[in-house]
Amino acid sequence: MPKSPTAGQSIAQRLFCILLWFYPPSFRRQYGPAMHQLFRDLWYAYETEYGAIGWVILWFTLGKDFIRTIPLEHLAEWRYRMHQTQTKLLKLEFGLLVIPLIFLLAVFLEQKVGTPFLMNALYPWTPKSVAGKLMDGIVVFGPLLALVLNLVTVVRVQWDFRADNVVTISIRKASLWQYLGLLVSIGLIALFGAYFFFENLPCLLGQTLTC
Repeated sequence: MPKSPTAGQSIAQRLFCILLWFYPPSFRRQYGPAMHQLFRDLWYAYETEYGAIGWVILWFTLGKDFIRTIPLEHLAEWRYRMHQTQTKLLKLEFGLLVIPLIFLLAVFLEQKVGTPFLMNALYPWTPKSVAGKLMDGIVVFGPLLALVLNLVTVVRVQWDFRADNVVTISIRKASLWQYLGLLVSIGLIALFGAYFFFENLPCLLGQTLTC
């Protein structure tokens, strides 16, 4: 039968409790009591087997385990939350794509049809105002951010610290909407990239008259 903990063991248990707070809350709720009991059992076992230096060996072993498992558990928690919020991210992705698509339609109507009402509605402010620059940022960087969100929900990166830090990358089965968002994001990035490249190419070559 285990004897009552000494003062040193009580301090060690408090330190172990502090270290457990580095794990995600869900992990602590599920495994916290069992890990406390395991720590007490290991303490008595190491003290019985190794004597006075048992606590040094135990903390060295636990330290390596903490370094390996804490990032792994946080990554697992993050993946779980990302799965829970996948629908919200998909909505945000399409929200970031709506304004650039409206902008392209507005440019077409203004230059090809001669109808600037949509561009005026999209840019009711002066171009140099804060709101106008913010709209420019959404139009230019919206597709890139949407692509990042799409990859976050589809691509899964896993670090296996138990297998010599092996990194595995896998792709989840994407839905039709995710494929659509991916194609639209890449298409807009390519379109805007080509536009900025060819529009600003004379400036890059020194032909400042056309800038």
